[in-house]
Amino acid sequence: MVAKTQFNLALAAALGAWTAPALAQPLERVEITGSSIKRIPSETALPVQTVTKADIARSGAQTVAELIQSLPAVQGFTQVSEAVGGGGGGFAGASVHGIGEARTLVLLNGRRIATWAGQTVTGEGAAIDLNSIPLAAVERVELLTDGASALYGTDAIAGVINFILKRDLTTGEASVVHAVPKGGAGKTSTVSVTKGFGDLSADGFNALMALSAEKQSRMVSADRKYARTGLIPFTKDGQQYAFVNGSIRTAPANYELYDGASGYDALGNPYLSAQGACPQNHFKSASNPGTCAYDYSTQVDLMPESRRESFFGSVATKIDRHTLSADLALNRFTLTSHIAPAPVDMLIPAGSALYNRYLPVFNASGSAPANSDLYAYWRAVDAGLRTTQNTTEAGHLAVSLTGTLEQWDYSAAVTHSSNRWVERHLGGWLMQNEQDAAIASGAFDPFLMPGQQSAAGNAAIAGMQHVGTFKTQTSTLDALELRGSRDLFKLDGGGSVQLGTGLDLRRERVKNDPSDIARGVGNNIAGDSSQDQAYDLSRTIWGAYAELLVAVTKAFEVTGALRHDQYSDFGKTDNFKLAARYQPSRDLLFRGSLGTGFRAPSVPQVAASRQLYGVSGQGYSCPTAALQALQAADASVVCEADGTQYRVVTSGNTELKPEKSRQWSLGLRAEPEKWLSSGVDFWGIFVKDRIGQLAEDAAMDSPASYLKNFTTYVDPGTGRHLVALYLPNENLGDERYFGADWDAKVGFNSAIGKTTLLLQWTHLFRYDYQRVKGGDWYSNLNSFNDSTVTFRNLIRLSGTLVTGAFENTLTVNHKPGYRDQAYSAADAAVYSVNADGSLGSAVAMSDHRVSSYTTVDWQMKYEATKTTNVTLGAFNLFDRAPPMSIRTSGSQQLGYDNRYADARGRTLYGRLTMKF
Repeated sequence: MVAKTQFNLALAAALGAWTAPALAQPLERVEITGSSIKRIPSETALPVQTVTKADIARSGAQTVAELIQSLPAVQGFTQVSEAVGGGGGGFAGASVHGIGEARTLVLLNGRRIATWAGQTVTGEGAAIDLNSIPLAAVERVELLTDGASALYGTDAIAGVINFILKRDLTTGEASVVHAVPKGGAGKTSTVSVTKGFGDLSADGFNALMALSAEKQSRMVSADRKYARTGLIPFTKDGQQYAFVNGSIRTAPANYELYDGASGYDALGNPYLSAQGACPQNHFKSASNPGTCAYDYSTQVDLMPESRRESFFGSVATKIDRHTLSADLALNRFTLTSHIAPAPVDMLIPAGSALYNRYLPVFNASGSAPANSDLYAYWRAVDAGLRTTQNTTEAGHLAVSLTGTLEQWDYSAAVTHSSNRWVERHLGGWLMQNEQDAAIASGAFDPFLMPGQQSAAGNAAIAGMQHVGTFKTQTSTLDALELRGSRDLFKLDGGGSVQLGTGLDLRRERVKNDPSDIARGVGNNIAGDSSQDQAYDLSRTIWGAYAELLVAVTKAFEVTGALRHDQYSDFGKTDNFKLAARYQPSRDLLFRGSLGTGFRAPSVPQVAASRQLYGVSGQGYSCPTAALQALQAADASVVCEADGTQYRVVTSGNTELKPEKSRQWSLGLRAEPEKWLSSGVDFWGIFVKDRIGQLAEDAAMDSPASYLKNFTTYVDPGTGRHLVALYLPNENLGDERYFGADWDAKVGFNSAIGKTTLLLQWTHLFRYDYQRVKGGDWYSNLNSFNDSTVTFRNLIRLSGTLVTGAFENTLTVNHKPGYRDQAYSAADAAVYSVNADGSLGSAVAMSDHRVSSYTTVDWQMKYEATKTTNVTLGAFNLFDRAPPMSIRTSGSQQLGYDNRYADARGRTLYGRLTMKF
């Protein structure tokens, strides 16, 4: 039989732990993530990886998101930086194996917590926000990489991440950390204090308190050469090209003279006509000659400024063989992001002072028909950057009673968890009514350079700005749980039968409370005709499960579990889990599992009304087939100008079906020598009726195939009926995954100290998905497709050397290269570059490669005294810049993909820790 410490030496080794054996001490029965049956710790039939307290310290991570998102088994998550124009709202999530944040169940001490309140109609962010969990309070993390746990719920299709918080401490610890990226921008400082009182075993009670505060400064695009412009030159096969991504909304404004009856259409820019060049932060438009393009990426955050305050407290008291405890976690995370000044489209009213002043100038040739419409496409530079503050406040209270009753190990708990998200406009956002009034009166002039407005013009712009709360959303979870496990009887062969069972009832509620301007009541944000709908939606789920563990012999055990869930809005579902563990010798173990899962869509994904959902990630040429289909119903519909971003409309869908899954795992662990342990777990998941939205580029590249995904949009600034993308929640088809998690660990002593080497490697053999039910299969494995990339290999190799009071750790992190976002010539995104440096014609670019990304981290810890240690370290020690990417999907940072690479560059940090 694997030694009782195999849990420490092999299972925890999956993420670098090494705990000395304690063979003389009896091991108590504990609950292991993924099972309802308390047992002596050992390698289980399910693959569980453990991140210990020592691993957390060696990682150098200052936040839970930073810690979890660095693990090879985790990818496809949302970064905090995606709040910069990408709609992330400050959310940071976890996605096991890239299977999805909403399919990854995140727990706090084995209890569910409320989903992020800022989740959108499309289900984005309908998961647990890692920013709501205080790292200072975390003792360890258990990562179950096998899905659909019968214990926690069958919606955990991808797996379970269980944060085990500190408890039963009698000592105290204070820590100060300061990290400085290359150049000084984006500095982070963290202070934390933890103190425990009373020994639960000796004194019958324990109380613990953990406080932490963190502040991160802002890093802007100008701080990094590779991200400071949307005009990006590159070389491929010896030919010079340029990726061009700018906006038609400029300062001074581009103009358009348009007459629908005759088809007359002329575009221009007054500054370019007069000066022969475009102003600062602009370049000549390649897709619309005679106009300028605004280089908006020059004025975005790479890393928004943020601050976090966290509190965790727990109290526990012994009552005979029972323990009554309460855990309280409070967290506030505030993120302030900046993007370029507001882009505004406006119709200059015929006969107005602005119309009469500029029409003769712009129509100097006299070719425009009389009474042509005059449009201005303006960038509100005089109003400043659009500044948004996102604040998430999370609270979690769990009261539980655990212990032994008769022959049962039991746990009963009541949980109340809440999450509140507030989006506030701090500046730069303009209001439609005030803008229209200023245009009609001529108070301000969009065709002037920034800084040239009159006093009346500046006053008008100041009066246009919306400052204050834009929307508020809340999410709450109330849960009641009862669990129990016991030995049933012994078997003749020396084995035993154990039973785990439980009941749970929970109520999930999501409330959206947009302001009047967000709802379009009397006014709206300029250029945004959205009318956010207020809603207060909830569902109730109750479940029951039973788990039977049969230890047939000392070497072989089988576990079977069955779970029944009843949803108030989706009916009932029954799912199972079978697992087996076979250990023919002390140093060899085989394990496997088979199960099914069920995940209902988020409440807003079903019930939310139709509404505007921002703009496309890139500019496109007119989807002609969609235009013709829409004009059959409304002849006034027109396309956006070539190279312009298209509005996106979305909605809930009452016809959505839940996702159903089948998954399996098969693993092997071996410890042939005391100094060597290794293991591999193969896994596969099939998801039926996956929920999501069609990718924008799929619809725009093949509009005739996706006519249902186009609609019309009435621009509030111009009154024009425009083609828009309609991307509602849909059951898009099926998905299938097949991968493996490997790890190997070597530990030995040498003349200079104790050395430990650890390899972690997650490999995906296959990932395929359908865009429509029964349709063709696609893949984004090592290839940018449908707006994202799934990496075939994620590898981490670390080595730790302990020499006396010093501990040095070196870690290598690797992501492979991949095929970048593809463009057709009609997309007008990539251009050839002429010998004189000017842009040639637009070209197709379907095989641009993004380089692999390998970084090296280093850390040295010095134990100065028994109570004091000092740590120095560096992330990205050799200052590897993110590989160049020409993607546009996601947030507004350009030149690299902030979802897969770190803009900080070499980051030095120091930590002082004192125990008391």
